Amino acid sequence: MSVTYEVNLNVEKSIEKDFEKWLVAHISDVLAIDGFESAHWYKVTTDSTSHVDWTVDYVLRDQLALDSYLEKHAPRLRQPAKDQFGERFKADRRVKTPVKSYQK
Repeated sequence: MSVTYEVNLNVEKSIEKDFEKWLVAHISDVLAIDGFESAHWYKVTTDSTSHVDWTVDYVLRDQLALDSYLEKHAPRLRQPAKDQFGERFKADRRVKTPVKSYQK
């Protein structure tokens, strides 16, 4: 069963353009890993004037693919953002598994 790995980003506006460039490449690198099927990038509307909020939803084949990513790839792929942007962004993550789908 597929799972969605949700990454919520809170980024200082002062680094928005540079972070966006990094994120485009990062998403491409993540999607190259076996088990990742798609990614959806959303802008989250808030009242903040100092930060921009984004959510990236990665859809994976199954929980085993996510576990493999977290163990073998995540630290290496996250480190460049930490090195480049330090404390000027925050990332929160969660995993969503489908319960039921509805269609019109």
